[in-house]
Amino acid sequence: MAILALASAAYLLGGYSYGHQIWPMPQLRALKKNFFPAEEPTPSLQQQAERLRRLSDWPGKSDVGCPPQHETTAVLLIIGQSNAANASGQRYRSQHGPALINFFQGRCVIAGSPLLGSSGNEGESWTLLGDKLIASGRYQQVVLIPAAIGASDITRWAPGGDINNLLSDELDIVHRYYRITHVLWHQGEADYLQGTSGADYRRAFKGLLETLRHKGVDAPVLVSVATKCGLARDWQPGNPVATAQRSLWDSATGVFPGVDTDSLLTVTDRYDDCHFAGSGQEKFADAWLDAIHSLP
Repeated sequence: MAILALASAAYLLGGYSYGHQIWPMPQLRALKKNFFPAEEPTPSLQQQAERLRRLSDWPGKSDVGCPPQHETTAVLLIIGQSNAANASGQRYRSQHGPALINFFQGRCVIAGSPLLGSSGNEGESWTLLGDKLIASGRYQQVVLIPAAIGASDITRWAPGGDINNLLSDELDIVHRYYRITHVLWHQGEADYLQGTSGADYRRAFKGLLETLRHKGVDAPVLVSVATKCGLARDWQPGNPVATAQRSLWDSATGVFPGVDTDSLLTVTDRYDDCHFAGSGQEKFADAWLDAIHSLP
């Protein structure tokens, strides 16, 4: 009887403590929180995109069915920071209608600035490049897959970085529709400003490349030389980040030269000493056209 009475008292005390949140319930909750912390739910792809301020829609976009890929289809994965995103001065729209597509998470629209999938909402150079690729006769159809994030340093693209996680999930969707034919990497201004060493830049890029290959992207990766942003007095063309970018070119690993905007563009080709103006975008797109055509 004594044991039964004690159990009943404990039950009643527990119920009263729980209902009124008095000792020992707050203390027990704290112990549970410290020793058994709740796992953070994995953010959805949409939540990740929103956090990175990727453009998911824009007025006037013309939806079309995602076209099948053929031998004459170029599928460009566009990654990097603001000069690869929607941060340029001039906006463009496809001059070849639905032959030039902007793909974003299973949605296909006729390409035009700003492109869905990258951050920013201004102009970009990739629609212009797509038009030039089609006009050259090399490709009958171009699919742009933008995923560039403004101000992003390379560590965020390497394994363990937030953008690397997003890219991995994004590629799972892309592979349901397309095989990527070219990866265009244009990034480095943030790392120059942060003082990233050449060794650290190469190490992080190697991790990004491993992610791409692990995800089945066997396409050539074109790496730009891009470190110039603003009027930094101590900027030099042979800085550690630029040197590291050049050292990445290696046909054995499928990494080839992209566009050297450090030397290609003049002051007047940038509208704010960093981001490309219309004249800079024209030079940029022409240089990318040459880089792609120069691939073995």
